[in-house]
Amino acid sequence: MSGESSTHITILGVRHPDRQVPSIAPEFVNNSVDGVFHESPISESNLLQYLVWQLLKHPLGILIGTIRLLRYFVVQLVILGEILGQRKRPQVQWENGQAQGLNAARNLANDLGTEVESVDMNRVERVKSFPIKLSIFSWFGTLLGVSAVSIILANPSVGGLVAFSLLFAFVTVVASRISDEFRPYRDEFMWENISESIDENGFENVVLFTGENHVPGLSTHATADGVDSDCYWLSSLGELREEE
Repeated sequence: MSGESSTHITILGVRHPDRQVPSIAPEFVNNSVDGVFHESPISESNLLQYLVWQLLKHPLGILIGTIRLLRYFVVQLVILGEILGQRKRPQVQWENGQAQGLNAARNLANDLGTEVESVDMNRVERVKSFPIKLSIFSWFGTLLGVSAVSIILANPSVGGLVAFSLLFAFVTVVASRISDEFRPYRDEFMWENISESIDENGFENVVLFTGENHVPGLSTHATADGVDSDCYWLSSLGELREEE
């Protein structure tokens, strides 16, 4: 896409597991929408291949991912326990992390009689495209993480716990920095797919559901291509409403 465009895009930033997204999203979309996009990958990936590439190029992702998975199951078990304790019908949604934004996109597409288009790279492509400098940081963070675990196992004392906490806090900072550095690569990839679809289908008013942190980068790409955009951070808006 080049030059000025008459296309408008509404970028809806979400926190993927946020259950309120499907109910909030319709407020920010009008009936003239003719294209619906979602951050999900455009192709499937092989789990074994992904794990091999992840170990080689971004081992810290395995460590952080394992911690997040354990945290997710603990939270779900707590919620399930509360529901069973109150003897109510369980409402826990055992779905993947992107389920709520994807549900919202599918609901909108169904209402409009269209299909949801995926625009992101799959997890194998994502890891394979990791720059070498980020891989070095990832290995550095992994070694620190392993050192932190070794310290607490070898010295289960207050001092060991303090050392573990400090090291692991630094590891999370490294992981967050890696994510921030790699995000522009994904933003560019997603925008290229959105732009190509807009040109091929002649869309004039489209909606994109994506993670909150991708909103600024995608909005910048839209502006650079002459596409008018409106951006909303749905999960943050939902939190403000709950406080009112």
